[in-house]
Order: sequence, then structure tokens, then C-alpha cells
Amino acid sequence: MPTETAPFLSDLLHADIDAAGVWLTCRDQVRIRVSLLRAEHARGTCIIFPGRTEYIEKYATVMQILQSHGLNVVTVDWRGQGLADRLLADRTVGHIGTFDDYQRDVDAVMEWVAETGLEQPLYLLAHSMGGCIGLRRLINHPTEFAGAIFSGPMWGIYFAPLLEPMVNSITWIGEKLGLGNTYAPSTSSAAYALETSFEDNKLTNDAALWDMMQSHLRAHPELIVGGPSWTWLRQARIEMAELAKLPSPPIPTYCFVGTDEEIVTKSDILSRMKTWDHGMLDMVNKGRHENLMEPRPAVEALIAKALDHLGFDATGPSNRRAI
Repeated sequence: MPTETAPFLSDLLHADIDAAGVWLTCRDQVRIRVSLLRAEHARGTCIIFPGRTEYIEKYATVMQILQSHGLNVVTVDWRGQGLADRLLADRTVGHIGTFDDYQRDVDAVMEWVAETGLEQPLYLLAHSMGGCIGLRRLINHPTEFAGAIFSGPMWGIYFAPLLEPMVNSITWIGEKLGLGNTYAPSTSSAAYALETSFEDNKLTNDAALWDMMQSHLRAHPELIVGGPSWTWLRQARIEMAELAKLPSPPIPTYCFVGTDEEIVTKSDILSRMKTWDHGMLDMVNKGRHENLMEPRPAVEALIAKALDHLGFDATGPSNRRAI
């Protein structure tokens, strides 16, 4: 796969991270960005699937922690966000034609990982929307990853009880009226981190990390993604409903979700994890939506527990693929 060097925004980071950025062109000619942080004497590779609106550099601390365990770390900017190609003239609309399009991004990433010869086994760490994309990948390719870690996975989106039964009808009508590429009701071009106070935010309990998120977007406004489009919301609902009908893949899985979660629906997570063989669910006390964006010791503890459950052995033999 032809690649070009892509920027890695090291000016956003408080520590030196020797990560390299690469542009990948998907089979539909959409360009996405990936980064690679190599571990010395790596014993495997972890691929991070971020959530909606997120970008590679936001995961710098998580990348460092995974690297310290002896894992190479690959992180992706999905189409429509980060520095990847935006899909509409209004670049801040969080848009997708269909959720299958995200699998084109995953195809490109996995092809590049194979061609680069990164150490096996492969592990998945997926947050929020990345958890929806990741679950589909695991179901369609059950032998690709040796294990998966899910953080607040988007297997259902929280709506007020009175609104929930009407969402599908509302988004269908909106698309029929030609609103599919515009912001979904009650959303706008404003970035959540910039328009919300720390006290009112639903993502993190850490004020310093909230300040970090805001500073990133002020320094690089090209990273901003606002509300989702009507079509994104409709397609997300369709994908989550289809996934809910499918059994979980037979791989070890560690999932954590905050007790104070208000972005995705805890009931859908609980329902799936209850029946996932070799699956473990960790309810993070007073955790919000982004438990990977909390003080480093807490994140280190979560990742250590997850890797232990997945049976990852940082002292085992290296298994590097031939290029």
C-alpha cells in the first residue's frame, strides 16, 4: 500500500513521544491518518479505535502506557475527523454515508499493519464510536485480534426516555426532507469541549485533562468536529440495532464503563457483556464517558487489568511478521 508521511502534532504534547504519522488512502480514495509508536522488543501490537470527534494526539498518554507494556501502538483518525479527509463542505459536521464506510478505514489500517510487519498478536482498544466500529470488525473477522478492550462502547446512544422511541422516525423524516448532511437537532458546529464548562461536562472528572482537550482545539481548530449529521445519527442507530442481533465473537474481552455514564447506554453494554464468553465488565466508580482521559495512575490500572484479563505476556517471545 503506497503511503506518505503525515504530521504528528507533537506541539500538543507535554512529553516527547517518538510516534510517526502516515497517510493511508482507502479503496474509495478517502485519505485517513494513522500513527505508529513502536515499543522496544515489542511483544505485540495494539490498535486504538477512537471515538467520534477524537484525534490521534488525544491518546498520547494511553499510547505511552501501552508502549510501556511492550506493545506497538497504532492509532487512527477516522474519515471525517482529526486530520483525515472531511466529507462535507462544512468540515465540522460529523458525517458518514453509512457505517460500513468506517470498515473501509479499518481495511486500510489492517492492510498497512500487515505490510509493515508489526509484531503479533494484535489487540484492539476501542472507545465509544470506535467500540461500535470495533465490534463490527471483530464479528466479521473473529480471528484477526487476540483480544479486545472496550471503553464506554457505543452499542447504544443515550436519549431522554420520551425522545428515544421517536429518534428513528425523526432522522428518517429529516433525511427525506434533504437534511441528511446538516447538523442533527440540538447540535451545531461548536465543539463540545469548547462550549461546555468543566463542571457540566460528561466526559472526565479531571480538570487538567479537560483543559488539555480545550487547549488542543484552540491550538489546532482544524481538529474540531461539531455535532453529528442527521445521516450519521440514523446510520449509527441502524448499525447498533444490527449489531445487537449478532452474537459476540469468541475472543477474550475486557470492557469498562463509568457508573456516571451519560453518553452511551449502559443497559446495552451490560446486556452484551453478560453473555460474552471470556468477557469481563468493569464498572468504574463515578467514572464518566472517557475513563481513558483521567489521571494517569487510574488509566494505568485499567489497562494493566485489561491486558492481564486478555492474557497478554509482556515477557513472552516476540513474533514479528516478515515484511
